[in-house]
Amino acid sequence: SKGAPDAQKAGQCVVEKGVDYPGGTCDQISCTGSDIRFQREVSGPGECCEICRKQKGCELWTWATEKRGGQAKTCWLKTAEARSSRATNDMTKDLISGYFAEESGQAAVEREREEKARKDEEKRVEGAKRREEEKRA
Repeated sequence: SKGAPDAQKAGQCVVEKGVDYPGGTCDQISCTGSDIRFQREVSGPGECCEICRKQKGCELWTWATEKRGGQAKTCWLKTAEARSSRATNDMTKDLISGYFAEESGQAAVEREREEKARKDEEKRVEGAKRREEEKRA
């Protein structure tokens, strides 16, 4: 049986029309907050998503449609922390945002696994130290 027609394969670009992920600002030189960087003259949301995919740390992106005037065709690359500021309102209707399907869930699983491995390693080292000390006592 085939999955739901809108089911996303992991890593696919999920596109959200009329959505912004505010929380960062960029001037001509650099970005702060959850914005990593931006790129002008990006043809569309698909290209913006692929630029995000190649940018280290990028998990979310926002692309401005023609209706945004001076910002038209700009692609902003954002870190995961922008996720919590998701906005849909009158200001965001000419923006298109997105992320990678299921990637964050998988990333979270891997992060937990790494975290556990690190803690286990710390415990192992602690235990070894303790055994050494007991030998000396």
